[in-house]
Amino acid sequence: DAVRGFRNVRAMLEQSPNDRPQGAVVMESEDLKSVFAAAEELICSLAGLGGCEVTADGPSQSGTDVFAGGSVFLPFTADTDPARLQKTLEKKLEKIRKGVSGIEKKLGNEKFLAHADQEVVASEKNRMVQLQEEAKTLEANLEMLLQG
Repeated sequence: DAVRGFRNVRAMLEQSPNDRPQGAVVMESEDLKSVFAAAEELICSLAGLGGCEVTADGPSQSGTDVFAGGSVFLPFTADTDPARLQKTLEKKLEKIRKGVSGIEKKLGNEKFLAHADQEVVASEKNRMVQLQEEAKTLEANLEMLLQG
């Protein structure tokens, strides 16, 4: 999850694959910190990082991604255009919120629930959870961007 998170942030910040930024990770438990420490070199290599450290709080002026049990952070570069990044994040967040709203309406429809296969209902619920997690990540990135 940390590798995926770092890759997501790199893509969001449009960082060159040749860049080797320093990453930061916030873990919610000591067990996860131990697991991360044991795999740190592999995680950094797979994510294309110059290194990464476990911190208590995420650094300011950085992009972030949230995953079960923690968050990853990459610092903005000199090429990061905050205004453009803000517009991009706001567009994505608006699209996701519309998606969540549509699924909520569907799941709130008694006819849909009565007639749809349970697999379809479960799939819609899972998709809503995924979209809500993505919205959390986007909101966290917007918050960090606006703080700086």
